[in-house]
Amino acid sequence: MPDGAARPREGLAARDRSALRDGLARGRQGSRSRLAAPLLEPVAHPVGVPPAASDRPRGQAMNTAGPERITITVDGREIETAPDRLLIDVLHEAGIEVPTLCHDRRLLPWGGCRICLVERRDGRAGMVPACSTPVVRGMVIETSTPRILERRRRQLQLLLLDHRMECPVCERSGDCRLQDLVYRLGVDEQRLPFERVARRRDEASPVIVRDPEKCILCGRCHRLCDEIQGVSAIGLLERGLATRIATPREQPLDCEFCGQCVNACPVGALVARPFVSATPVWMRRRVATTCSICSCGCRIDADVHENRIERITADEGAEPNHGRLCARGWLGWDVLGHPDRLTRPLVRDGDRLVPISWPDALDRLAAALEQARRAGRRIAAIAGSRLTAEDALQLRLLYREGLDADVALAPDGGRDGLAAGAAAATGVPRSSAGLDTLRASPLVLALRGDPSRTHPLVKTDLVRKLRQQGGRVILAHGLSGPLARLASRVLRPVPGREAALALGLAAEILRHDGGRVRALEGAPGFPRWRETLLARWTLEASAGATGLAPDEIAAAARELANEPDAVAVVPCALGLPGDEAEAVRTAFELMAVVRGDGGAGRVLVLGEKAGLQGAIDLGLDSRFGPGGMSEQDRPEAEGILDPAPDRAPGVLHLVATDPAGSWPGRSRYADALAQASFVVVQDPFLTATARRADLVLPTALLGERSGTLVGADGVARALTRVVEPPGGLPGDGAIFAGIAQRLGFLWPEARELGERLGMLLASADRPRQPRFGDPPEPGGDAARPPMILDVSPCLFHSGTTTERSRLLCELAPPVAVRISPADAHELAARNGDLLRVDVGPRTLLLRARIDRHVLPGQMIANWGGRTDSPAAFVERPGQLVAATLRRSK
Repeated sequence: MPDGAARPREGLAARDRSALRDGLARGRQGSRSRLAAPLLEPVAHPVGVPPAASDRPRGQAMNTAGPERITITVDGREIETAPDRLLIDVLHEAGIEVPTLCHDRRLLPWGGCRICLVERRDGRAGMVPACSTPVVRGMVIETSTPRILERRRRQLQLLLLDHRMECPVCERSGDCRLQDLVYRLGVDEQRLPFERVARRRDEASPVIVRDPEKCILCGRCHRLCDEIQGVSAIGLLERGLATRIATPREQPLDCEFCGQCVNACPVGALVARPFVSATPVWMRRRVATTCSICSCGCRIDADVHENRIERITADEGAEPNHGRLCARGWLGWDVLGHPDRLTRPLVRDGDRLVPISWPDALDRLAAALEQARRAGRRIAAIAGSRLTAEDALQLRLLYREGLDADVALAPDGGRDGLAAGAAAATGVPRSSAGLDTLRASPLVLALRGDPSRTHPLVKTDLVRKLRQQGGRVILAHGLSGPLARLASRVLRPVPGREAALALGLAAEILRHDGGRVRALEGAPGFPRWRETLLARWTLEASAGATGLAPDEIAAAARELANEPDAVAVVPCALGLPGDEAEAVRTAFELMAVVRGDGGAGRVLVLGEKAGLQGAIDLGLDSRFGPGGMSEQDRPEAEGILDPAPDRAPGVLHLVATDPAGSWPGRSRYADALAQASFVVVQDPFLTATARRADLVLPTALLGERSGTLVGADGVARALTRVVEPPGGLPGDGAIFAGIAQRLGFLWPEARELGERLGMLLASADRPRQPRFGDPPEPGGDAARPPMILDVSPCLFHSGTTTERSRLLCELAPPVAVRISPADAHELAARNGDLLRVDVGPRTLLLRARIDRHVLPGQMIANWGGRTDSPAAFVERPGQLVAATLRRSK
């Protein structure tokens, strides 16, 4: 819970929580606070002492991973299992259902609601909670005797005493765990003599409504917020009958709005305002799909009725997110119904764009392509990475293989990190570590970015590592972010100097551990790399190049050197300063040294958009062909749009990308568009580039189509259409097929396309071997600008699509600039004040928003695709933007 929050039983709760986490990390069952819920029936053991603690010698560690097996008896049936697992998990796997309200498999054991009571009939007879009791050899359990059922009914009656019963009009009617249990267990309506505590409904938040009169104090919401999100925006306040879930000092809820508390609530105490609906749950259709915002590949469930999304949830058992969500994936779906969506093709008529039919639009494009081909004019296609794998393959088939045209990938975050950095370091333009590797590693190095802002799922993995598993996280990042207050070690290099830090760490490890050299001697380029690195990158030179103290670098190097299973995660996004390819390449080199056995370093490169890895695997990047195989270099996207006058394209097809609105140096590319004879833009919205086009083809958004998305971990996941697109809009692949048909090309059927796609994705995942280049000179001492403008992703926004979400814009207005409390005090600025941001001759006026996560000397603004957005200040990828900030007169 943040500073200033009321903390009931702080000493006891903190002590028990710490002991429980330490015990879990060693494989033991820890203790639980006995004051977690005020209305609990006594059980057969002291609350706060694990029921089976005395069944093994004091201090003996649990070993769930070993080969040992034990047998327990449940309802007369013998079950074999590993020792010291939680009883409820063993019962679940055996198909024996035990009802619960407070239990969540993702969280540490709680044992608060006592609905899962079972009866133990061996030497330690009595009622025990299945959710917090570890199994031991010879345990005898009964799960559904009349005595147990009566105890569960009594527990439900106690919970109902302080629960406002309005099931027919409750938002969760038909989808309420408490309602289900009351019905299943046959709890009568006779209420015990008790006057319910009246509490005020909290509707101050724009997203989450809290109704404390419905809360049953199961604790799932605040435990998720603490153990998984690491935010602690809510917690238990007071004690006894006054116990309640509340925010610090009863202030309006101000959090990351990930939605996990709402989806975990078993009753209607927490409700998402955007998803309040009069449609009963049994009338909705549930669609399981993959989130299409970032490259994490989260599995989500959408409840749909009459082509309207009623609710977004996630299944606890679904990989890779296990029920976790983020604000973008939970709330950003209102983009689908944005009023500015294009529904008909547009063609240029003088200085206007006028509607045209689909057949006429495709005929015009096919004719322009045929004319350019016959005249020997250059044809080029540039695609963004928000495409399905099927779309990417069809674009390649049409333009590269069918028309022998230039095909390139837009400069989205992660493109150069994979295609230049990872490929140079391992020979494969892919990550060498997945999410499972990240979760299993005892130490993670987060380099160049804070996943809290760019990839929230990875951030929750790191929080779990810190809060539940006893792991460690080193955050090496110069910009602001929430992970810094949780990480076990924080390094603050000058923003953009993270590659220098990686080289400095590698040099320090090699300088003190020569044994690692032998395993890497056979790696291409290693002997020369090591010799040059040690000569150039002394500890003092590394400190000067990064702006860190020598002791900081040396301590981090020692920690990494002692953990060969460490993993590095490198977030990538537009707006992050520094050379992306260099940062990824040096991360691979560092982690190969850390690993020390001759294998490739374990690195997870997090691309900004959902389709990036698939686009590279299928040959949209000009440096690689399908399957991620190296190909003769063709011009990259920036070169296509900035050609010599005699190489201007005859036809330029831009798919899911906006050079004039969202690329670094966008003003330069806006002027370059005029050189092309015929410009086609394929996009759901009328972007800045579309306004300059000769033909605009509207498409369905990813939530309105089916296909495949390849995540940052290289796993291909199914994308399922959630709703139908407006006006029956086609996907990108259908447009490519229509063009190919008009040009007379043979086009694969869906089955053939799927088979080819599967083979190419399989071939892209090849063995990786470490490779080493020539380390650069450290250069001069790094200078830290007095004020930095940070336009990298900010949790609620990434790219331009999320800026069309009304909900996300309410939480993070695009016209706001976030500043630290210290800078606000110096400027005498308050929330909402108009501030002037100056970068060279350019000026932008933005509204102040004070944020405690922002570091002094930095300000955060959304990248944006508007003409007046801060992206206009960034002239080249990786630029560190120095700015001045003052109050506007």
